[in-house]
Amino acid sequence: MANPVSAYNLYATGRGYGEAAKMIFLSSHYETKKVQVKLPLDLLIALSLELHLKAYLRHNGWTEPQLKNPTERHNLEALYSAAENIGLTSVHPKLAELVTILAPHHKRHETRYMPDETSYPLLDMPLTFCVLDALEHRTGIDVGAVAIAAAFLSEISDSTE
Repeated sequence: MANPVSAYNLYATGRGYGEAAKMIFLSSHYETKKVQVKLPLDLLIALSLELHLKAYLRHNGWTEPQLKNPTERHNLEALYSAAENIGLTSVHPKLAELVTILAPHHKRHETRYMPDETSYPLLDMPLTFCVLDALEHRTGIDVGAVAIAAAFLSEISDSTE
């Protein structure tokens, strides 16, 4: 059986990256700084996608060494394909497109190490966040995020009494 805490940790971290991306986008400074924050924002979105896909895979039996395998490690297309093959379907009609847009840049770490000859597509940010929210919702259900968080909060409450 998959370790649900490990899957939950991947989910929670992916959710954090997604929330950080939303905070940047919703910042009052975004419009005047969007060129400067384009690559960091894309990186946060890609990391969120990667970790949600890994949470789904981990929950469905993938081992830690499989998740860290260089072939899949930062390969959004491979992770998405593997997740689809074991049942991740109908999350959002634009999920595959978002993966395709971000995958080559993420796999080559281009949002951190910018090659001069690379162009970066502009994302439709509201749509991107709809896709991320749909994936977060699905993986959250699958990994039992609500139950795990409730148990954790219960433990905290019990320890403070």
